[in-house]
Amino acid sequence: MGVIINHLISAIIAPVTVSFLGLVVGLIFLWRNWRRTGWSITLAAFGWLYICSTSLIPYFVGYPLEQLYPPVQIEALPQADAIVLLSGGMGGSTNVWQYGEMWTSADRVWHAGRIWKAGKAPIVLTTGKENDNSTISLLTGLGVDEKAIIAERDSLNTE
Repeated sequence: MGVIINHLISAIIAPVTVSFLGLVVGLIFLWRNWRRTGWSITLAAFGWLYICSTSLIPYFVGYPLEQLYPPVQIEALPQADAIVLLSGGMGGSTNVWQYGEMWTSADRVWHAGRIWKAGKAPIVLTTGKENDNSTISLLTGLGVDEKAIIAERDSLNTE
């Protein structure tokens, strides 16, 4: 149930949803002949969509967060018992390609493979439902021993 609520809240606060709702409210006000309020809300909705479509939001929100966790060279990583790979975002195999769709999450899998090959941990723990078709096949293709991979298949999100 928590997963559904998280997805619902994410969809409601998404910039496109907020802008669309603002546009609808603005048009209702215009239809009711409240021109100044209607135009103000409509322009604010388009303005919000524009601002969220530019690099302003990532620059002011994302960049400061990323600076808190700078990248670490693999050589500087400590030894660990396992590499935990949050593999969400990797799609399952398609009818034209035997491996999973990689999209933007493939960099996590690639980096986990690099960490394993550097000998920083003996185990790669993968998470998510699409492990078999995408994440595991990519890890083994990168040279990770299949015996070193433990697949957790029940999680629906990072929580």
